[in-house]
Amino acid sequence: MPVNIEFLSGFVPPSPSLPPPPLPNSIWGIEIDLNNSNPNNPVFTDNGQATTFGERPCMLKNGVVQYYLNPNNFAQRENGLPADITSGNDGDVMIEIPKLAYMIYTSGTKLLVKVSNNPNIKSLDSRFCHYGHTIDSDGDCPYIYVGAYMASNVGTTLMASLSGKALTGQLAWADSRTRTQNKGAGYDLFTFHTMTLLQAMYCVKYRNLNSYATLGHGYQPEWGVSYDTGESNERGMYFGGARGVSHMKFAGIEDLWGGHNYWMDGCIANSGNNIALAFKDFNNSGSGYSNEGHTVGTFQNINIKNVIGNNKCGFIPADSASGSDSTYFCSLGTRNGVTRATIGGRDLGGIFGFHLHTIPGQSAGYVSYGSRFIFRKKG
Repeated sequence: MPVNIEFLSGFVPPSPSLPPPPLPNSIWGIEIDLNNSNPNNPVFTDNGQATTFGERPCMLKNGVVQYYLNPNNFAQRENGLPADITSGNDGDVMIEIPKLAYMIYTSGTKLLVKVSNNPNIKSLDSRFCHYGHTIDSDGDCPYIYVGAYMASNVGTTLMASLSGKALTGQLAWADSRTRTQNKGAGYDLFTFHTMTLLQAMYCVKYRNLNSYATLGHGYQPEWGVSYDTGESNERGMYFGGARGVSHMKFAGIEDLWGGHNYWMDGCIANSGNNIALAFKDFNNSGSGYSNEGHTVGTFQNINIKNVIGNNKCGFIPADSASGSDSTYFCSLGTRNGVTRATIGGRDLGGIFGFHLHTIPGQSAGYVSYGSRFIFRKKG
């Protein structure tokens, strides 16, 4: 399987005391023919391929950036001095993503996926949204911060995103949420709308639907076996390696897929098989969530062929129709019970991998189910 390995070589970081230079306002987009099984069928629209979205690795403590990291070696600050990415004294290793708008829009057999950093994009095209940067109103967060690593435990009440640490494991969904929120206001488990933004970013960066061929399957641990974070620290912001051996990275996020499954808040399927979503006030029952008017039947590890394809529901499988691991969306989907969404997870992943399922022993966690967290603050 061909693997595209990308390093951000030659990157000259700005001074840590100055904000990064602004990117030109752009719209990046692709058009996907949903009747074409070839995952390489999308064509670029607008400004074509995106090379960077302004994402930056950093140390975040109590919601405040302490300093930025060298994107080619997270163990260094961007000025080359050592960075403390292991003790927690300088905070958590996070990926800063500036406010981006996206559009996921289906018209007939065509699916448009676009991303823009233009702050006025909604006045130019109302089909855009800023859901990845939303708490109360569209785009009310100027930045979001995503854990660069799967989370590790800090004592019995907190979590951290640090290098060289064992994953949480054996924590139930609600327990993982509580430990994350114990870090303070603005901290939450990784959310569905965060993932939708990252999926849109993938589409306009690589112009294909086969993330396995582009960045590999990721690390493939034995079921129930934990591992330590940080293996990819010196592998740039985007990386794919040999199947089952190397941890993949997308936008600086290690094990976005592959590795262990991890909980994802803001999306459930209720007892009527209805998709319900939320931007905040996450809970296990879906209380207060918005019913999106889409029902999802029961299926197990199908290769996703059809997606709902709108801004709210993104790339959630629309039905049980199945392709293969090298056709259509080249990722697996599951729906087999009420509530709880997970992503990642060995060969259950891929950039579009999505699983709504009941975990046996609902009050307990499994060692192969971990966590990742985000930080958001309205500005």
